[in-house]
Amino acid sequence: MRLSKKKLVLAAVGSLLFAAGGAVSAQTIALTPSTVNGTTTGGPTTPTTIQVVFTNGGANPAGWQADITYNNAVLSIAPSTTAITPSGHFTTCVVVSPGLIRVASANITGSPPGPHVNGNVCNIQFTLPNPTAAGTYPLAITNTVSLAPTGNTPGQIVVSAGPQPAYSSVPAPGAAVNITDTIGGGPTTATVTVTNSGPSGAPNLTATLSGLSGVLSVSPTSLNIAQGANQTFTIGCDATSTTPVTQTLTITHNGGTGGASSPVTHQVTCTGVTGPSAPTAALGAATNPPAGPINTTGNGTVPVNVTAAGVATASLSLNCTIPAGTASFAITGGGTRTINAPATVGPNAPPIGFSCVRQASAVSGTITCTQTTVPAETPARPNLTAQVECPAGTVAPNPGVNPASGTTFNFVGAPSTSVSQPITFTNTGGTASWVVDNCTFSPAVTGYTVTGTFPLTVPAGGTAAISVGCTTPATAGTSLANTTLTCVGANAQFNATFPVTCRAEQLVPVPTMSSAGKAMMALLVLLVGLIGFQLYRRSA
Repeated sequence: MRLSKKKLVLAAVGSLLFAAGGAVSAQTIALTPSTVNGTTTGGPTTPTTIQVVFTNGGANPAGWQADITYNNAVLSIAPSTTAITPSGHFTTCVVVSPGLIRVASANITGSPPGPHVNGNVCNIQFTLPNPTAAGTYPLAITNTVSLAPTGNTPGQIVVSAGPQPAYSSVPAPGAAVNITDTIGGGPTTATVTVTNSGPSGAPNLTATLSGLSGVLSVSPTSLNIAQGANQTFTIGCDATSTTPVTQTLTITHNGGTGGASSPVTHQVTCTGVTGPSAPTAALGAATNPPAGPINTTGNGTVPVNVTAAGVATASLSLNCTIPAGTASFAITGGGTRTINAPATVGPNAPPIGFSCVRQASAVSGTITCTQTTVPAETPARPNLTAQVECPAGTVAPNPGVNPASGTTFNFVGAPSTSVSQPITFTNTGGTASWVVDNCTFSPAVTGYTVTGTFPLTVPAGGTAAISVGCTTPATAGTSLANTTLTCVGANAQFNATFPVTCRAEQLVPVPTMSSAGKAMMALLVLLVGLIGFQLYRRSA
């Protein structure tokens, strides 16, 4: 009987016959059929029945016991069909331990033993595990007490080779796998295709793959291949240097003699080479637009720096953008370019130009440059970014001057003396300072002066002052030529003019009274008072 891919059953069928009052004679246990055939198909075999027959050829025994032993390293009792006690018989059938089944009379120590007839002793079901090697596996019967069956017939399970999965591959099992990879260009791969070349009816070929790490990898790490089918796995090499790295890929499988034995090994070597590689670049710190009036456009730049030259025939393309936000950012030039290898390491002209419209407060933005390389890299290079800022716009200053433009300065003084008067510049209502570039006389006349440092800054909400004056002529009654002082502030479009004259006059001195004179004057006033008093009294 040939069995395939399921469970093998040993059903032990026996009888105990006891004739009252007789001696033991010719009791036997026989396993029939004595030989059961199975096949190694990679799975448990189909159940079948072996009869274990007890025959009582003489008088009733007081009881008996025998053991059936088997190779539990190969055969096992199925959990759902372990030995059972047959109905209607005074016998037991017990699994004592793996590899041992004990069959005994129920009354082995009792008296009287009671009536017994030929019949089944017990049913026992065995299972062939997966896989099972071909061979003969005996089922022995051993007497364990003096009152026991004699002339017993043992049995055996004969397993012959059946359909098995078989391992074959392209390239052939054991072939060396050599991969050359361009350093920095992403991993290079090689493939191995495994076929289950077992005959029809063979189970799946299963395998696990291990042994590669670091610059070498394998995917997937397990295989499950039906009969006649194939599956491909990939070996990856991602070299980091020109020094070869060699490792052993081990494939452990369940294939039989029809293919390569397990395990299959491949010596895998990953060798790095220098090939075409694109330059590398980075964005430098931005030069942001300077401060300026609100709602006006300012311009800035971001340098592009080449950090590695790359190898010829490769290139790097940059495409730079900036989102238009509140400050109305825009790329004005240099944002799209191709850098060919080998490139010069350092600044790559021109820089990226950008602009923004100044707002009431500062606004930040991000320039983002995508990188595309030839040859293409895996994974792709990350974006390059640079932070830029649009400064707060300034409100135009409100320039003023005191005295007002057009006021005439008429300087008069003693001959050869200096006379002057201040001019105060004001700045109200703005957020920016303004500058007085200069104040000059026209025509230029010797003797007129302006005291102050130019350019003169007038801060927002503040003031700044100068002094204008002259040195009078040396002769009284004479004047310097008339002139006009003009003050100009270019960035604020400020212009103020002041006509200026300068004359020398001889001033009449005021006489002074001595102390004696002051005393005489006091006496005179007193005398006049007394005379006036007397005249008043006479008239009264």
